Amino acid sequence: MRTLLFLFKTSPAVLLLVLCLRLGSGAAQDLVQEVISAKLTIDPVENSTNYYDVTVTVKSYVAKCLVVKSLLEAFSNIIFPYGNFIYTACLCDFSTRNFFWEIQASENGIIKGKAEVVSEENICPSDVEICSLVYKLLFKTSPAALLLVLCLTLGTGAAQEPIQKVISITLTADPTGNTDDYTVTLTVTSHVPVYLVVKATLEGSDDVNFPYGNFVYTACLCPYCSRNFFWDIQGPENAILIGKAEVVSEENICPSDVEISTPVYKVCIKREIVITL
Repeated sequence: MRTLLFLFKTSPAVLLLVLCLRLGSGAAQDLVQEVISAKLTIDPVENSTNYYDVTVTVKSYVAKCLVVKSLLEAFSNIIFPYGNFIYTACLCDFSTRNFFWEIQASENGIIKGKAEVVSEENICPSDVEICSLVYKLLFKTSPAALLLVLCLTLGTGAAQEPIQKVISITLTADPTGNTDDYTVTLTVTSHVPVYLVVKATLEGSDDVNFPYGNFVYTACLCPYCSRNFFWDIQGPENAILIGKAEVVSEENICPSDVEISTPVYKVCIKREIVITL
């Protein structure tokens, strides 16, 4: 988290979407059994400029029923226009449940997702065996913890006034036929009426392989248009990819007869690839 906070403080104009995962340990510092896992995602609401759908996906790794509580906390000018919710639900036999929220955000903010196994009556059917292991997934916690935090920051100029949205990105991974082979696409979209020079990069966790080599793309982005950048990867279940795009000052990329804008603007998205076998 120190690195993440450092990035917040030193990058003046950054849109950051990051999913952080950490599996804690017991008092003896031995790894506990993975009981549940969680994934936090955010997607813009269609035809809306500052509304987002947030999903916490909780998956069970035990062959019994669990009572799971899931909640979401928001800070720094993020609001729940339709109210916040605490979900308590039954999760049985390696199943997965999605929990949903809608948020409104026009400035910097942090979202913290939390999921934990709890002891609650009348949630699971009365005729099933309920496992009540002490297991939590939350932000900044003690033993047996899985960190889940989605941080968003929209940078500001020197006068601390919100800057214009310059570029946005999406990151997708699609299987190509073989079990561990994927094509990764980073789509960069311009939101300004001038030409931009953008640099797009992709990083992977240690278990991600680039069979044909990794690439750094530097390209011209015309006004209000999108460009796709592609990589082939090999990776196991739950591999981590980090896609980045930023506006840079590079010569001889855009045509010489067009006006080029070089605002200091970066976008970084980090997401988990969940592979269904």
